[in-house]
Amino acid sequence: MSQYYDDANERSAGTEAWTSQSSGGKAKWDAARTQLNDAYQTARQKSDEALTQIEGRIRERPLEGAGYAAAIGAAVGLVIGLLLGRRE
Repeated sequence: MSQYYDDANERSAGTEAWTSQSSGGKAKWDAARTQLNDAYQTARQKSDEALTQIEGRIRERPLEGAGYAAAIGAAVGLVIGLLLGRRE
């Protein structure tokens, strides 16, 4: 995910000249960049916490995790089978 963030920073570097020409543009740009960075960090932290919880639960109950995976696979297979069966 940080790769996308780094790419966005590289692309945004060229816009600094444009934003500095407008009144208060640089300040607005910096505020938006800070807000986006904060949102990214929050989302990354929450996803890391969720991943840690999921990994812990699977380690505690591996058969339950396998059961969920099998159920999801069966549901996806059923939907695909129904969609392909309707084609004539």
